[in-house]
Amino acid sequence: ILIVSPNEIDANATAIVLDNKGYQVLVASSWREVRSKMTTSEPQVVLLSLDEAPLWALDLLWELKENLPDSQVIILTDDMNKPVVVDALNVGVRGVITKPLDIYKLNQLIQSAIAENRKAENLRKSEEYFKTVVNTAPDVILHIGQDGKIRDINRIPWYLTGRKIVGESPLEFIEGKYHQSYLDTVNQVIQKEMILSCEYELISADGQRVWCEANIGPIKRNGIVDGISLVSRDITKRMAYINEIESKRNELDLLFELGKKINATLNVHEVYDHLLDQVSKMMDCVQFSVSSFSPETQLIRCEYFVYNQQQIDVKPFPPIPLNPEGKGTQSRVIVSGQAMLLNDYQAYM
Repeated sequence: ILIVSPNEIDANATAIVLDNKGYQVLVASSWREVRSKMTTSEPQVVLLSLDEAPLWALDLLWELKENLPDSQVIILTDDMNKPVVVDALNVGVRGVITKPLDIYKLNQLIQSAIAENRKAENLRKSEEYFKTVVNTAPDVILHIGQDGKIRDINRIPWYLTGRKIVGESPLEFIEGKYHQSYLDTVNQVIQKEMILSCEYELISADGQRVWCEANIGPIKRNGIVDGISLVSRDITKRMAYINEIESKRNELDLLFELGKKINATLNVHEVYDHLLDQVSKMMDCVQFSVSSFSPETQLIRCEYFVYNQQQIDVKPFPPIPLNPEGKGTQSRVIVSGQAMLLNDYQAYM
């Protein structure tokens, strides 16, 4: 407990009584002393005497509320009707007790103030912990108001760095083709007052595509939905894995289908036709050719050639001697025994 009074005799007498009741008591008679005590301790209760109150009494009260928000202030006075007491009540205090002090009532008021202090301190610590959890969460958490604008965000993700976020609509960042899906989800969240999920794609400041999964829930105030919370997670890697698995599955399906067609014919050119058909389903194919190699003659011959979906007669094509050093695309594949993937075929010609 901190007793603040310009009357040191009264303050010390009150301190002795409270000390005998087991309280730890500090006394200050000036603003300087109060500030000194505030730097070394955080009293749960401040007893502020307003009799013969100095001019700084109300300023001190404001400073106490700002620097020690959990401390409970109790006014001590001999006259409830003093203007300074009325002003103090308007600022906001825990209670007022008149002199001469009734120690029983004072003790009850102090106990009530301590309980309130602990409640306020626990609430503040809980809020600080929750804020820490939110601010360090791996996900991006948005508070979106009824107007659809972002009111707050726990942190700025890398893909939104350098962009204005608070005060903007999430639609400013979501790819246009996902706008309706997002709006439909938000409307259902508000109408049904339930948590729903949706996925959408963003474009980062440097042009990268980012897949996000959002869990959207209602924020209620006084029983009425006042906005929504949106918890967004970057799922770009997950989507890449899914697409890769899907691509592999499609490739296996195509190879299985190709195997069935090859087994149904003994005509080599029909096999090449089936192979071209399956390759065309996997990628754009402007030119497709099949060559053979004879180890005896060391010659490479074109057996099958299609350009722009037109099959070309390969009889006029001359054989090509194998380059033993592996120069040229076909010679390199034959000599190395490994496939080649070329970004620019002409560069290797």
